[in-house]
Amino acid sequence: PGLSLILKVQQKDHIPFLSTDTGVKVMIHNHNQTPFLEHEGFDVRPGIESTIGLKQDEVKRLGGDYGECTENGEDVNVKIIYNSTYTMQACLHSCFQQEMIEKCGCGYYYYPLPAGAEYCNYNKHPAWGHCFYPLYKQLMSHNLSCFDKCPKPCKESWYKLSAGYAKWPSSPSEGWIHKTLQAQHKYNNTGTRKDIAKVNVFFERLDYNSWDESPEYTETLVMSNMGSQWSLWFGSSVLSVVEMFEFLVDAAILALILFYRRLTAKKSHKMPHSPTVPSVSLMLEKYRYVEEGLATNQHLERTCNGEATFSQDGLPSYSRYDKCQLPELYLSVVLRRHGPQNEHCVDLGSNS
Repeated sequence: PGLSLILKVQQKDHIPFLSTDTGVKVMIHNHNQTPFLEHEGFDVRPGIESTIGLKQDEVKRLGGDYGECTENGEDVNVKIIYNSTYTMQACLHSCFQQEMIEKCGCGYYYYPLPAGAEYCNYNKHPAWGHCFYPLYKQLMSHNLSCFDKCPKPCKESWYKLSAGYAKWPSSPSEGWIHKTLQAQHKYNNTGTRKDIAKVNVFFERLDYNSWDESPEYTETLVMSNMGSQWSLWFGSSVLSVVEMFEFLVDAAILALILFYRRLTAKKSHKMPHSPTVPSVSLMLEKYRYVEEGLATNQHLERTCNGEATFSQDGLPSYSRYDKCQLPELYLSVVLRRHGPQNEHCVDLGSNS
């Protein structure tokens, strides 16, 4: 099953200087696409039966943020001059024809013409060849600006080919095949197999491969990867995140408290202090009469009767530890000494 063609080459009609090869060029394409044999297709040699097996592949591109493509060519800044669906080759040839008309003043005779234009000829445009070949060279080398204007279609089909070849027709059947072709199609039999070729085209399988583009990283995948990395490096979970947030809040609160305390401390240092009450300093040697062995009752009686005794330093002994000679102090003085916490209360009253 498939398509079988018998092709007539007619080598005798070839012009030697325009074509140096012999055969037929065949291209497999969709029914709603324009074929461009100068860029695509394969050659079939005369006297050979070529068997072509097809495998169809279909690709669906995302477009938008993931790449530039067009659905039907309406958003492309190039007017398609072919009456077919949008293809990148149709857009490039349409753009090239527009470049020819703008820069050379005429159109290339292999491509359709837009409205209001005319094909190049040497009578009206004698130098059009000098304008055409630099543009065509840029088109072949992909340096023309049209490649930036013509994106790929978002949905595209192509065919993978596998070919087999055999000599045709065979020597025993060559005679009757030529007679049959002459009877059916009024083919002028030249008696040579170099003027005909046979092509068989079929699908190797009826299914096809569909290639759909998908985002490599979606928002969900990015968040998932971030969570995985976070768990790997920090060993965190939702509870850990909450605890970290709580730690940051507590740190901020403590910082505010310390700042407030420092601020209040600076204000208190600037305020004037109230005058302090001078402390009463009593010489312990002069008034510590409660110690043991410092005075006896007899000594007290003599001093009260007016008898004075002198110590070794020449001072009256009554003047050192004599409560009768003490000035009248009515304050209770609490004397504290370092060491054991013993308190001595001395009531300095009247002379009586």
